[in-house]
Amino acid sequence: MTESHKIKSLRYSRHLRLDGFTQQSQKKLNAASVLIVGIGGLGTTASLYLANSGIGRIIVNDYDSIDLTNLPRQILFNSDDLGNNKAETAKKYGENQVHMWRRSFDIAPPPMSKNHPLHPLHNKAYTTIPSDKIPKSESLKNTFERVIPYYEKKIVPLLLSKKNILISAHGNSLRALCKKLLNISNNKIVNFEIPTGNPLVITIDGKLEIKKYKYL
Repeated sequence: MTESHKIKSLRYSRHLRLDGFTQQSQKKLNAASVLIVGIGGLGTTASLYLANSGIGRIIVNDYDSIDLTNLPRQILFNSDDLGNNKAETAKKYGENQVHMWRRSFDIAPPPMSKNHPLHPLHNKAYTTIPSDKIPKSESLKNTFERVIPYYEKKIVPLLLSKKNILISAHGNSLRALCKKLLNISNNKIVNFEIPTGNPLVITIDGKLEIKKYKYL
């Protein structure tokens, strides 16, 4: 298997956890074509999810241009795209770009408008957080900057006291922590995936040096 095939297999590995979904199913998606007529509020969302799922060819049909009224309800465009053709703008945000937003270290997706109904400002879970502390967009780098100080303050002392620690967290938080522990470069973190629900056991010595690690 070539390196590119390995990367593609890893990229879509979570799809294979779905009941009845096989590698052949993924190959069909990769070979499929989808036509999206109208890249509006629903169309932009659909285009991102379709690209992420591995659809081989996405055709967008929309002769309209992006204006201010589009921004609050469309997650693909931002203020820098105003006046541009919708279909041409959507084209530049292809599968590879979406993958970079999701998996790169410091490339964040376009900021979300504060007026967008899905912006965290409108989520009750964030009502106690000052609005200027809630990001419009973020990358793994932002997650890294939150996770590592917590690790060093709360978890390192437990490790130094020879405690066995179980860490359960969101996938990006775990990727940030593994980047630190396994010394993964900014370039290689793009293709680093952590399987859902598969424990990774890391063994360290008294100086917090990694001795070995493996999936159970």
